[in-house]
Amino acid sequence: MDFSEKQEAFLDYLMSKLGFQESDFRSKYIEHLSEIAFIHKGLAAIELDNWDNENPKPYYYNDGTRYLPDKFNIIDFLVQEYRYKKNNEFKPLTNKSSYISATDLANYTYCPIGYSIGCSYETPKNYLAEIGTSKHEEHRLINAFKPIEDKDELDIKKDFLLYYQNDETKEFISDIESSKVVFSGHDKNLKEKYFINENKGFIGQPDYIFINKDNKYFIVEEKFKRNKESNQNFFFRNHKVQLAAYIYYIVKYKIDYGYLVYWLYDYNNSSVYVEKCKVLKISRTKNAEDFLNKAFADVLAFKNTKYINININELNPKKCANCVYVLLCGHKNLRRNQVTLPYQSSYFSLYYAKYPEILKKEENEDEKNWA
Repeated sequence: MDFSEKQEAFLDYLMSKLGFQESDFRSKYIEHLSEIAFIHKGLAAIELDNWDNENPKPYYYNDGTRYLPDKFNIIDFLVQEYRYKKNNEFKPLTNKSSYISATDLANYTYCPIGYSIGCSYETPKNYLAEIGTSKHEEHRLINAFKPIEDKDELDIKKDFLLYYQNDETKEFISDIESSKVVFSGHDKNLKEKYFINENKGFIGQPDYIFINKDNKYFIVEEKFKRNKESNQNFFFRNHKVQLAAYIYYIVKYKIDYGYLVYWLYDYNNSSVYVEKCKVLKISRTKNAEDFLNKAFADVLAFKNTKYINININELNPKKCANCVYVLLCGHKNLRRNQVTLPYQSSYFSLYYAKYPEILKKEENEDEKNWA
């Protein structure tokens, strides 16, 4: 994104206030955050009740639930992060579970820093997370495969199958078609929404549990991701550990295997459309169990010791920019190598930075004009 000289100076000032020093990491972080900053536009949202109809704010639009800015770039994001940290506006979590959840394992596997933040503070959802939530609530698998008599609807379902069926998804689609749903985690009418393993100290809520024609139970865990080249050819370790946790730690059913499903989507204004489906089947293997148990042991150790030391040289600027906890993170500036649990509010501290001369001139000129 091309910025003016004044904008570049302001961006550099904000990064310095947030503790970033000149480095290759800093440059790459700015590059990656610039690409996806717009997904955080909800930080600048104005609720319907707070909208001033007599003096409407320019360059905002109504998405049906609130007013959002037409544009939101990296500078807008950094201003929001600076404001949140300066005023310490983050809300500590009040209802904390003593169990280790499948989401905890996924968060820790992605980044222990993010895990600590997620256990400590409420986190504003970004636009892509909101899309994922709304798509989950469509129950597309149940609605696509449950028996119906309406011919037109049946034709639509056949189109759905044909569109996403290929060599990679054929087994998955066939398995779903011939199986029955016994649990849907996003069903709002469910009385029992979570599975608890008291012996393990685990709690989890999978997207679906099915029983197949051979009376074997299996999990389906869905993820909704932007259809980008980087999402095409691999499945993330944190999603694999989440699925493995459901397979091994749910005790109410003997789970034999599971599917990790990536629905790759794109969107145009308010319309979101799924373009591709990627599927990974995970069965009970020693490697899967060892991978899961190692993650669980690491999380349990962190909960017991209340701190861990990290190698800041291993932090990845692209992962940091794409992390759901990026707004709150006080470690991405590479100033600290220890993380506590809960996440300390002192990590939100700002740093000294000299205000750019080019912006001071602008302020002085404004003062003269108003004198």
